[in-house]
Amino acid sequence: MTPNLQRLEYHPAINFESNIALDGHKVLNCGNLYEAIDTVSTTLTELKLSVEFYALEAGVDESAGDHVEWGIRDSLGNMSKFQNLRTLHVPFVMLLGWSCDASPDLDILLPSGLRELGLSSDMTGWYNWDWEREVMVQHTTSFLHRRSGSLRKLMLREDRGLGMFVAHRRATMKSLCHATGVEFEWVKNQYDL
Repeated sequence: MTPNLQRLEYHPAINFESNIALDGHKVLNCGNLYEAIDTVSTTLTELKLSVEFYALEAGVDESAGDHVEWGIRDSLGNMSKFQNLRTLHVPFVMLLGWSCDASPDLDILLPSGLRELGLSSDMTGWYNWDWEREVMVQHTTSFLHRRSGSLRKLMLREDRGLGMFVAHRRATMKSLCHATGVEFEWVKNQYDL
């Protein structure tokens, strides 16, 4: 990676049926990804991430995570030292991990100067995804309550039409954003934040 990198987009599509393996498995290891981008923590201003797992054959089990041979491993972890980062678009699963058991609050993980945050519900349709929709919404609203000043825009992307941000949740989020001076945008069933 270039030491002066300012903008990075990374959107892998991983065929979990394939014999091609990443890290010895068909996974996206977010801990390793963090180590790679940590080298540009002082210069990075924009980071956009997503991941798509797919199978060419119908009927393949949609389960993933830390305990199987494919899926998301680890999390990006604490991004607070990325002090020049102004735009971050990332799936909940990459930022907070597969399991919600020990997940810290967003305001602890994110840099204080962040101006635009895009969160997506990628992976909510997978059978053993630990995160309840309401818990993801609580994490987001808690972040908005605690975050001061710098955040200007919150974008939430709903994947697979699973109702994470149903009308009443969107209305609550929009109202909270308005009260805190943050622009709110909700995107449904689109694959680019």
